[in-house]
Amino acid sequence: MKVTKTRGAASILAMVALAGCLGGGGGGGGSTATLAEYTARFADLQNDQSALTLTPEADFPTGSVTYLGVANFNLSDGSTLRGVLGGMRVEVNFSDDSFEGSVREFIDYAEQPVDGRIDITNGVLTGNNTASLSAGVTAEAAGTIDGVVLDMTVDGGFSGDNAELLGLYFDDRATLRGGVGIAAR
Repeated sequence: MKVTKTRGAASILAMVALAGCLGGGGGGGGSTATLAEYTARFADLQNDQSALTLTPEADFPTGSVTYLGVANFNLSDGSTLRGVLGGMRVEVNFSDDSFEGSVREFIDYAEQPVDGRIDITNGVLTGNNTASLSAGVTAEAAGTIDGVVLDMTVDGGFSGDNAELLGLYFDDRATLRGGVGIAAR
């Protein structure tokens, strides 16, 4: 299963690189951010995350913390490359080891706004954050993006001092579709 996630994440990250080549402008409609803004923010967060180590649970903050970032979803049907980026907001309660959130305001790689919403529910901090980047949290995510229904498992982890970044991997249970999200506090 880890190999699949690694390959899926690599595919999605390659799609982000492709998106970055498409340039700026566009947006509007349901999205308040442009493709260029989303891809730049995702790249910045990804660079920050790669420079940091996983956060030991002893270094987690207390109380509730809001993480804001970008999620990139692969909606490809096997014959057509199709990806969208959206704004991600996750509320983590470090006091009771829970979290929830959503991804909204999508834009596709052709710089067109896309309807949809993904809700992240039943989030649990697992207590295994230092095992790997995908061992610190689990959750479920479901919703629709541009008519594509997604029902996903979520895992991820925290990195940096005081859990400054949250990385999430979205894996659809029935298809090869998935996503990657990175958010900062």
